[in-house]
Amino acid sequence: MKECIVCEEEKKEGMYICSSFVCKECEQEMVNTEPEESKYKEFVKKLRKIRKPSVFS
Repeated sequence: MKECIVCEEEKKEGMYICSSFVCKECEQEMVNTEPEESKYKEFVKKLRKIRKPSVFS
């Protein structure tokens, strides 16, 4: 179980983006959200938490 960076819930299924976990439900919701929708801005804000792993870490 991993914590989704979008919904902040513990989930089993999902994907990793630069070592950050996004659950399957949030992934599907993001894919089906149009840029004009208010939720789109919320997703962008949450996804800003993703940071590339540092080469020097």
